[in-house]
Amino acid sequence: MKNVRRPINRARWVTLAPVAWISMALSALGLTACGAAHTLGASEGDRLRAIASEHRVSVAAAIALAEASAAIERGAAQEAIPWLNAGLERRDDLFDDAIFRALTVQIEPMKLPPSLRAVWNTERARQELMDGRPESARPLARAALALAEASVLTKRRAEMVVLLTQANESVDPGAEAYAASIRRIRTQPIPGRLGARLKLRLTMLEAAVHQEKGRFKEAIALYLSVPMDSGMYRSARQGLAWCQFRIGHPERALKILALLPGGLRGDPERAVLAAMAAHALGNIEVAQEIIQEGLKRRPDLEAETVDVEGVLRAVESGATRPLLRGPREGLTVRVASSAEVLDAARALLEFRPAAQKGSATRYTAALHELLRDRVEREAQRQLTQVIQASETLTRLSTQIH
Repeated sequence: MKNVRRPINRARWVTLAPVAWISMALSALGLTACGAAHTLGASEGDRLRAIASEHRVSVAAAIALAEASAAIERGAAQEAIPWLNAGLERRDDLFDDAIFRALTVQIEPMKLPPSLRAVWNTERARQELMDGRPESARPLARAALALAEASVLTKRRAEMVVLLTQANESVDPGAEAYAASIRRIRTQPIPGRLGARLKLRLTMLEAAVHQEKGRFKEAIALYLSVPMDSGMYRSARQGLAWCQFRIGHPERALKILALLPGGLRGDPERAVLAAMAAHALGNIEVAQEIIQEGLKRRPDLEAETVDVEGVLRAVESGATRPLLRGPREGLTVRVASSAEVLDAARALLEFRPAAQKGSATRYTAALHELLRDRVEREAQRQLTQVIQASETLTRLSTQIH
């Protein structure tokens, strides 16, 4: 009976791996010597103000970080500190501050003024957490929070590290109180572009925590708040569709997925949920067709070469903003549309005009390397997902009859 709606038996379905919300959280954290001068002289300060006026504050921050990098390379840490301070004052306008954080941790913490020491502690805490050492991460994060001079962004990141170290030990990371702690951090004022990006990542994290524990109403509201040009929209819509499916509305899940580029068969992972939803509605032939079309996507995605210039073209052309009911997206667009790659690409595109004038060449080169690394890692991550989803589709094809 093709068009008879069937009850959803969740137990019988093969499903993809559960939401890796801790990995998502870690990406969200993307996280003094006596007599030393910690501020720039008048001429250097005037230069940065002029650059900010000609371009924008983020470009002035890039210049400061380029000068800090040059000083560190020649072994002059004390000369780097005023430039790092200038970068800290302006970093909220950056798309991505990974380079700033990487430079800061290269200097001995006791040589740094308190505001930069807080950055050092938080970044080291994040690294310890990523390496699976929450017991080492927690005191570092708390040391950052104890510094009154820590910036708002640094405090919010340190709070997240403390929260995540608890999740690795005694606290149930899916508990409602845990989600409330994420919400408390998310809803506090966090200035600038970096603050806005952190808030979006925290929104996705909170939604995933609710979804994992079956609090679908809360998860749906959060997924719906994610904007299209955020680099998180596709994941949010996928999460939204899963929530609708889990609460017994497979037809809504199909409508949500159909709007994404390439529709129900746009990629193997999407096809998994679409096939399950079609089957739940009794549309066996449609479900099998979705499976077969989804499987056909794998060779095309695996064959595509993704590089930095292709990613930059996709971002510059606006291809990363999903075209509703648009054509299927290739691997380059999918990689370029991921949050971390998108942030680094936007930063590089913004600084290129200044770099052509010789103003931010060093920083732009560092951004290019950062973007290259992120593109390679994201392409590999997505291809791994494609393979896993394709294997799931193959198993589903034997279950749907």
